[in-house]
Amino acid sequence: MYDRKNNPETIFPIRLKKLMAEYAKEDGDVGLTCIELARLLYEKQNACEDQSTVNERYALARDNAQKALAQKIGRFRNGKYFPQWKDLVEIAEFFGKPIGYLIGETDCNSYELQDVADIVGLEGETVAALKRMTRRVSVEWLLEKTTPENEKPPKQSVSIAQDMVDKANAEPDACRAVLNRMITAKTFRDLLISLSNVGECEYELLMTRIDAEVTKLRQEVDAGGTDNPVMQQMAIGSAVRDVAMRLREAESALKASRYEAYEFYVRLVDEMFSDMADVDAAAKAKLIVTKP
Repeated sequence: MYDRKNNPETIFPIRLKKLMAEYAKEDGDVGLTCIELARLLYEKQNACEDQSTVNERYALARDNAQKALAQKIGRFRNGKYFPQWKDLVEIAEFFGKPIGYLIGETDCNSYELQDVADIVGLEGETVAALKRMTRRVSVEWLLEKTTPENEKPPKQSVSIAQDMVDKANAEPDACRAVLNRMITAKTFRDLLISLSNVGECEYELLMTRIDAEVTKLRQEVDAGGTDNPVMQQMAIGSAVRDVAMRLREAESALKASRYEAYEFYVRLVDEMFSDMADVDAAAKAKLIVTKP
């Protein structure tokens, strides 16, 4: 059972704006206007038409239809009108997203990916990134991509494909092995917690306050014209020293967090491969004992 973060009427305009803003066009530009999206949707709906035979009367009707569609898309974007099922299907197919993404049932490109993300507690993009790193290819998939339809691949092609697949899968297999060791290591959780402290929100907020205070001090110095300029300069100097001290404290805290993260990283690597070192040592000892 999916728990919507917002009502479909609320989330749909937000997701539509995001998809239109991130759309990569053929000319390299990014972003779609309502009229551009309307034109592309109209062309997809009427892909079978021969544009070379379009007469003036038909062109006018086509332009009017695209303008009407653009106005409807504009109402979708503004949240003034929720699309009907047919519109949802066409928009979802055009952007390559499930309808559930458009209405807020899922944040991922598929419900299956959303299920995995919910189980492991990660974002869909993170799960997809892990999948890209660990995805293996098969000989059947490669032959299907390289062999003409309805033809049987020759034996030589099968042998070449097997060699290519073995080489292509070497990297994903290595990633799988390291990820399995890393995530199951006891120190991995400690490393994640220590990394979360590096650049924590308190540090960012402190830097923001320091910048604001420095700006304020500069404005006071520029303004001048007080009854007691000596006292003013002493107060400003004291404030500057206080700002500098807090800045040094923040930098020291950040350095300490980085050092702690590095220490956990070293411990994690040691834990991940400690059994390998033991196996190597045992193997060498066995060779020494059995050596004539």
